[in-house]
Amino acid sequence: MEENKDLKVYDYVILHIPHSSVKWPKEFVSEEHSVLLTKEQYRLIDLYTNSLFASELDRTGNIEPKIFPYCRFFCDVERLINDPLESKGLGITSHESYQLSDGSIFKIAENNFSTYTYYQEFHQKMENHLLDLYLQYPTPNILIIDCHSFSSLPTELVPTPSDIDICIGFNDDHTKPSDIVIEGIKKYFEDLGYKVGLNTPFSNSKTFNTIAKYNTIMIEINKRLYMNELTLKINKNFEKLRDELNQCYKMIMNYKEAAHSAVRQFAPARWYEDNPPYIRSLYRFPRRYSDLKHIDDSYEEDDYEA
Repeated sequence: MEENKDLKVYDYVILHIPHSSVKWPKEFVSEEHSVLLTKEQYRLIDLYTNSLFASELDRTGNIEPKIFPYCRFFCDVERLINDPLESKGLGITSHESYQLSDGSIFKIAENNFSTYTYYQEFHQKMENHLLDLYLQYPTPNILIIDCHSFSSLPTELVPTPSDIDICIGFNDDHTKPSDIVIEGIKKYFEDLGYKVGLNTPFSNSKTFNTIAKYNTIMIEINKRLYMNELTLKINKNFEKLRDELNQCYKMIMNYKEAAHSAVRQFAPARWYEDNPPYIRSLYRFPRRYSDLKHIDDSYEEDDYEA
């Protein structure tokens, strides 16, 4: 097969995970108390995505998670300055007040300056990191995967739930991966039996203000695939889906062990060898509660359904 020059094979992947946490900074909410969120608000948090998108490949040093450690209702680093969602109270900061477990009230409006400080610090660190990587991989061979999940139940953002399983989002600018990469990822998930939407029900992917060149693509997972939204617990499909995401990373990063038939038509022959591909990982990723606990100590053992 003739090599397609438009194909991107990435040297470095950043897993950008902005909405997984339910934590609030200790300077505002002490460890003894918690913020009482409503069921509707929990639907807008990408619960467990910091574990779902976790990669076994980060041990190689060429793929790493960048997880914002605080709840999006405190500070949403995914949003833009003057974001259209500001009108719904879902911009960088929320317009609401939140009740704490001790009965007191935390008012976002009284802490806007601090919230923006967290936003600016996160963005500055990401922009500096991208620039450092760009100096190392100037081709550009850097990919940001914007990692999200969305509710299968009605929300303020999507009043009518989508039947899409996996949404792939991208921008119509220089940060867009090649069509071959986008279609390859789409075909990979479709061959696994998922219904895939391109820029639907959500669109675009996170970018940062830097001179560094990189591509960015969003992968957004329907929560019904990996958790029970009524009990807020992980279901039995969680590990299977995490395995599938890890195989996707390997495909993107040119790992021979991930030579999946779903992308043969999109990839040059040099991606593959004659020996049978290893569809499963070279070593098993931990399947224990302790894995979740290590990633985010806000999880409890009963978060995992039997």
